Amino acid sequence: GLLGAALACNKCVCVCLVTTAACCGVYCTGRAFLAPALSAASLVGACFAAALFAAGAAALCLAYASFLRCCFARANLRPATDATGVVPEDTGECFCRKCNRRRPPRAHHCSVCGHCTPKMDHHCIYVGNCVGFNNYKFFLLMLFWTAVASLLGLACNGIAFLMTEDHSIFGQKLTAVGGLALSFIFLGSATSLLCMHSYLTARNLSTIEWLMLRHAGGINIYDLGVVTNIKQVFGGRLWLWLVPVATSCGDGTFYPTNSLGAMPQP
Repeated sequence: GLLGAALACNKCVCVCLVTTAACCGVYCTGRAFLAPALSAASLVGACFAAALFAAGAAALCLAYASFLRCCFARANLRPATDATGVVPEDTGECFCRKCNRRRPPRAHHCSVCGHCTPKMDHHCIYVGNCVGFNNYKFFLLMLFWTAVASLLGLACNGIAFLMTEDHSIFGQKLTAVGGLALSFIFLGSATSLLCMHSYLTARNLSTIEWLMLRHAGGINIYDLGVVTNIKQVFGGRLWLWLVPVATSCGDGTFYPTNSLGAMPQP
């Protein structure tokens, strides 16, 4: 319908903008930093520049892959399988009157997407999708690898800005300024969000749950300890934590608790 078309259009715009920004960053860094370094007489300097640029490019590829997984992951609950068409009795927090179906704990209805999202954190306009159980790991990895790529881009363009003597309007110094600007913007935004969501991950909370605890009080019954909380999102295989593949524990319908109390309900 119209809503689906609008959401699909939003995703396309997000992909186009992110792809353009990534290509601009690679171009600025390559033109201002890598090309002059490779043409320099010093073999050590050329190898160092190539290694630094390759590390940044690898981090950018991982960030872009995480962005795509986050953008196109299935965010909503799977369709109800009640063949009788009988509406279950209203059970309060476990029933969505808008979707007219039961919903598991920690799920919330997204007014933008028009469906319930398991362990919903927020609807992110920058990926055109709800961030929840199915793509929260990809969202975190997108922030992490973006921060790493931006930091390396900052180093590359900073070196290029300090070392080059080309002051022409389309010269290497001005290109390095463009790369520095992009790196600063993405590093600042990604790092701030990463710090916030790292804290939430360590406490096994979504943004919605954190806000409800702040305003309504209560006990976080999903806090199982920092290490176990992190494994709930990234899984038990440590070598896959930084790779954009699905490794989160569970299926989004059941979550272990510490049985200390009760969470506030929306």
